[in-house]
Amino acid sequence: MPDQPQPTPPPPVTPAPKPPYDAGHTPITEEMDSAKWTLPPIIPILIAVAAVAIVIAIVSFANRQTPVLNGEITDVQSVETSAGASTLVAVNVKVHNATAQTIHIKSVSTTVQLADKPGPLTDEAASFGDFDRYYAGIPAIKTNAIDPLKPDTRIAPGTDHAGRVIFSFPIPKAQFDARKSLAIKINLYDHNPVVITK
Repeated sequence: MPDQPQPTPPPPVTPAPKPPYDAGHTPITEEMDSAKWTLPPIIPILIAVAAVAIVIAIVSFANRQTPVLNGEITDVQSVETSAGASTLVAVNVKVHNATAQTIHIKSVSTTVQLADKPGPLTDEAASFGDFDRYYAGIPAIKTNAIDPLKPDTRIAPGTDHAGRVIFSFPIPKAQFDARKSLAIKINLYDHNPVVITK
């Protein structure tokens, strides 16, 4: 039998050339290989955090709220009205301007926390024009009277000022006298309110 021709071997397969590196198609094995490639060094981060904390502390200290007025309640007079359904309260207040600028009083209000009620009672100070009428109608409220603490009162830097405010509450005198606290809120122009408690 004649020799059969040998089949020709297939041409060798040449591997396809590697595509150029594409950052958008990085194999996951390289991307997640090690944390050292993804985390920044810890020392510079700690230094940056410390620097930010120091700046915040300096700004907070420079902008802290300084007290504008210091004050105290020097006298409290309470008188029950004739019907016994309400109580008139006269409060003498002394304040000191602790700033280097003139302070202007805008208004005065009060809050009374009672012993037998969960919520406080509040009232705005009576107009100083009504003081004479109160003193004539209820003479007992005139005890230890001083000049009224008027709205728009100006207190010079470093000086003291004393004045009286009158309030009315719809409770008997005994209930007011058994109160937990009495707070006088002095609202100022261009400053936060000042609260004096007794």
